[in-house]
Amino acid sequence: MKLKKIMAFFMFALLALSGCSTKEAQGSASAEDQLPSQIGAPGKEHEYFVWPGNIHKKTEYGPHTGKYFKRRGGFHFDTSGYYMSAKSPVHAVLKVSSAEKTIRYQLTERDRNYKKFKLIAEKTAKMENFSTGLPDKENALYVLSIEILGDKGQVEDTAVELIYVPTAEINAKVSLNKKQITKSDSLQLTLENYGPQELLTGVSYHYEKWTGWKWKLVNLDMAFNSVGVNILPGESQTLTLNTSELPAGKYRVVKDVQNELNMKADLAAEFEIK
Repeated sequence: MKLKKIMAFFMFALLALSGCSTKEAQGSASAEDQLPSQIGAPGKEHEYFVWPGNIHKKTEYGPHTGKYFKRRGGFHFDTSGYYMSAKSPVHAVLKVSSAEKTIRYQLTERDRNYKKFKLIAEKTAKMENFSTGLPDKENALYVLSIEILGDKGQVEDTAVELIYVPTAEINAKVSLNKKQITKSDSLQLTLENYGPQELLTGVSYHYEKWTGWKWKLVNLDMAFNSVGVNILPGESQTLTLNTSELPAGKYRVVKDVQNELNMKADLAAEFEIK
């Protein structure tokens, strides 16, 4: 008799727990199913870096004579990138033989007026390649220079490239002009960029419908133009959404964004169709 009571109590406890978990699942999405409408906060717009037209003229280096650094022929070099993360490796490669010439490489940190205030790395030798690493610092500006030296150490030609290390984060928000609509209403989605980098996106988006316990992708025959959209810090993008094929229910519209460092995020805003 005691065994039957214990088993009955055990079954009741299982049913109670099962009922609670089902009720919770129907009321809210799991943590992995949740998408924010906002990442970060405003305040990083001022960090945005605007690339100058001619960085060479803004530095203290000698002139670009064109004797070696030309569009075709002569010396050329590649860096591993212009927008880079902190602590990233930096490589410069001269694409033709330079064994007969002495080359001076420098990596220097700069302020926003391009004035040098720290030498990060330097190497002078008869070589073709140069490698170093960026410091562990964000929102930082660097210049990579290559100088071709003559027999007496004079600079015969110079090439410089700018490297910017932005703060590695996305600060953005999506919002809707209405939280509840009818079939005849129009709906607009606004994506705001709070910086510190440009946001790279397009005009596409997708819908997910709330089933009572999870979000489910809505497969609609929507075609979007393959257009890239860059949103500067402090600016926004507004899209008029197509909701004509959606039946009544609770939805969220999902918008993907990416920054210059290829960091990606999905943002979502919820609405209901009556």
